Amino acid sequence: MKAKRFYTLLAFLLMAGGVTMQAQEPELEEIIQFDESFLPRNMCYVNDEDILMMDERSSPQSINLLKLKDDGTVIASAHYSETNAHYNYRSEFMRWQDGAVGFFFSKTVGSISTFHFMTVDEDMTLSVQDLEWECDDFVLYDYWEARMTSATILKDGSMVISYIPESLWNLGNVMGVRLLKFDTEGALLQEKIWHNSQFYYFCGMVPAADSLGCRIMLYEKTPEGPCYVNGYHLDGDLNTVYMKTNINNKTYPIMISDGGGRYRANPYNGKLYAIGSVSCPAINQQPEISKEILMIMFDTAFVEQKDVWGAHRRVTSEGREIVFCPNGDIYFLGEMDWYLGMGPLDANFYVAWLDENMNKKGEIYYHNEQRGLCPRKICACPQGGCLVSLEGWDRITYAEENVIYKISQGVLTDIEEAHDAGFAMAVAYPNPGKEVLNIRTGLRDAWVEVYDVNGRLVHRQDITENVTGIEAGGWAEGVYVWKVISNGKEAENGKWIKE
Repeated sequence: MKAKRFYTLLAFLLMAGGVTMQAQEPELEEIIQFDESFLPRNMCYVNDEDILMMDERSSPQSINLLKLKDDGTVIASAHYSETNAHYNYRSEFMRWQDGAVGFFFSKTVGSISTFHFMTVDEDMTLSVQDLEWECDDFVLYDYWEARMTSATILKDGSMVISYIPESLWNLGNVMGVRLLKFDTEGALLQEKIWHNSQFYYFCGMVPAADSLGCRIMLYEKTPEGPCYVNGYHLDGDLNTVYMKTNINNKTYPIMISDGGGRYRANPYNGKLYAIGSVSCPAINQQPEISKEILMIMFDTAFVEQKDVWGAHRRVTSEGREIVFCPNGDIYFLGEMDWYLGMGPLDANFYVAWLDENMNKKGEIYYHNEQRGLCPRKICACPQGGCLVSLEGWDRITYAEENVIYKISQGVLTDIEEAHDAGFAMAVAYPNPGKEVLNIRTGLRDAWVEVYDVNGRLVHRQDITENVTGIEAGGWAEGVYVWKVISNGKEAENGKWIKE
């Protein structure tokens, strides 16, 4: 058995000066606020009440962890570092077979890199398991490591790590992946260079649902020229037993091709879910909606079963996350309005709640006049609802104000609770617009009404889809008021400018 090294808890106030408690809003609970010294982008519940989070602002020389109650009370903190060591890759938190929470990380000393798995005990004792392997060709570029390195725990507890060797990497053109498989004690079982052909992005690696293997998604070139996201099923010996080309088999939307592990397996049903930004040719003339967000569900053979649109307006490849609940439900976090100039319309977010078949149960949109908010992480709460981690700043002073919000299921489904928490349940775009007024909402049994400046009803239409398109080409230029009526009550309204 490989030896484990133990690191005791540091003082609770390791993060002192970087954490302040905030008063709660009526429903949207801002449980904690951080300044620029701490940015939680990796978090999970370790039990029904306690949250573990990692500081993604940590320098490559250290790893900082924080534990708090879900009311914002700081319980403990821990710090890990070794002299002259760099920690360039850190995976998301994973749950070990015995229920322990941990994560993979790389360590580089001089030119030699190694991989390790760290578990975090209830008392914040850190236990590091060394994986029996080292190399001198691990690419030391933080951005590319995040996109090109992945790790997962298979059904039998064995571990697989994939990374791009420096000899096979050239600024966006990759010629192969090194796969490493370890047993539960950290001993190397297998090492191989896999898929020795050119590709662009390593989109993700997840356990196989029906075997002891894994699934890998690559964004790669084809001999004919186009680029596709292709899916591979590997067996327990890391041999390819199944491959499907162009798993996002649409021409519009084009495909989900963002790197950084945007493909995730639902541990409760084995299905694969992908989330990404999709270039939308039909709306590229509108800079505020140059892309939209899409989530796709696949079966275990990479066959697409359903897709769901997310937020509208301008988005980037950051800030989109999926998290799964034990009953199969899904929470879906995304960004809006990035990047529109650090003004009052820049940096907002939305949250959707779906069942495992991707039927929406609720959807809300957040715009804060005082604070820009870029989503970073979402975490399902054991008692329902979710936590969202957001990188924020004051819109006037630009002082950094990173926060964690707690969103109840009531906020996601009840109009009054959503409004009390500062969320809208419907939005209109593009605004200003010309030919089409789009109303996006998760509300059902609803309709939309549009009135001109004199209060006359000019249009009424039932809402049957997530986006309701209204033909407005024949309307006179000017200001209109739209209203969404749900269950006989006005749920949302706003102004829309026809150019």
